[in-house]
Amino acid sequence: METLKIWGENIPYNTGKPKAPDMVIRKIPRWLAMMGWVKDVFGTRVARDTGGMDTYTYLDEIKTGKASASYDDVPTLTPFLSTGSDTAVIIAPGGGFCNQSRELEGYNIAAFLNRKGISAFVLDYRLNPYRAPVCYLDMQRAIRYVRYHAEEYGIATDKIGTLGFSAGGYLSGASLILLGDKAVEISGYVPDAIDAQYGTADFVGMVYPVVDFDRNQNMLALLAGKDFYDPEKRPHLQNRYSLTAQLQHSTVPQFLCYGSKDMIKGQDAYAQRLEELHIPHKTLRIEGAGHGFALENKKYAFWADEFVQWVRDVTAEKQTQ
Repeated sequence: METLKIWGENIPYNTGKPKAPDMVIRKIPRWLAMMGWVKDVFGTRVARDTGGMDTYTYLDEIKTGKASASYDDVPTLTPFLSTGSDTAVIIAPGGGFCNQSRELEGYNIAAFLNRKGISAFVLDYRLNPYRAPVCYLDMQRAIRYVRYHAEEYGIATDKIGTLGFSAGGYLSGASLILLGDKAVEISGYVPDAIDAQYGTADFVGMVYPVVDFDRNQNMLALLAGKDFYDPEKRPHLQNRYSLTAQLQHSTVPQFLCYGSKDMIKGQDAYAQRLEELHIPHKTLRIEGAGHGFALENKKYAFWADEFVQWVRDVTAEKQTQ
């Protein structure tokens, strides 16, 4: 498949240094590493270190060549263009910030949107051990990239949205709530023509997203770094990186979908904040659904048709304004 490099030669936060010194990698088989990853990502007790998550990242992403062993990863977009579509959805797969479910929560979703007449781009973003704001900075850059090339793709510059799953849902929300249209703020980075584009999505979709770290705490270490393990600093970091706590009124429409039995918690409170702040939104709370249903669980796959109709509705409103 064709991939598009979204950054220029100067990619912020890429130092070229090896990642291993910043990771706790255990010599265990992949199946055991996956169990450790699940325990840390979905668990409620604070782990002693990031080893459970780091080891899985190493085995599933770095050792397989999906990600580099050094800080020199190149984020990309994989385009799925639909002839005649003036709307684009940038998709961020989930994976607890440790890996990416590129097939189930990326390419399959993009193919579905294509069948519905909507263009899509699957984002391959930087993962653990990169820390915040790298992953959602990649999402912001993807929005600017598609907007910069909108005429080439036949896309309206005010019909570019995002759709994220689980940790990818956090990226989708964080690019709006924590970044918005802020400039890239890192010493030595030289902005280019793409950076001049508006960096906020026109609509935001989040499916079984991570929205805070009050209960499932360990993932926060993958954003905040070692400060997470300081009990005095942790409450501040939980507030700083919480989409619910940082959410403010916005006219950008949001689509929130999650299951009543999700192991990732906090979505109910986020939905309530959308109401309280009078943010245009559609909330789809699916009774009985757990985490990670995507399109594979046919019982809950109706969410995707609901999303498509919602996208059509919010983009149609732009034509009448």
